[in-house]
Amino acid sequence: MIISGIVLVALIAFLVIWYMKKKKAPASIGEADLTTVKEYITKSRALKYEDAYIRTLLKNNEWSDNLIDKAFEELK
Repeated sequence: MIISGIVLVALIAFLVIWYMKKKKAPASIGEADLTTVKEYITKSRALKYEDAYIRTLLKNNEWSDNLIDKAFEELK
């Protein structure tokens, strides 16, 4: 009974650590995704949207911060 509890606690600890590491890993940025975000930024700027608003829209649509930052950097 005690051994089962220890194994269960160890398994839960392992899963929590694995999840935290996976969450921190930077997502790879694909060229197609980068192109899509850059096109969106360019079109939004043409409509006179502020960059801060564009960033908010992209984040709300679950684009990664890394991808958004790279796209804005390349469009400077």
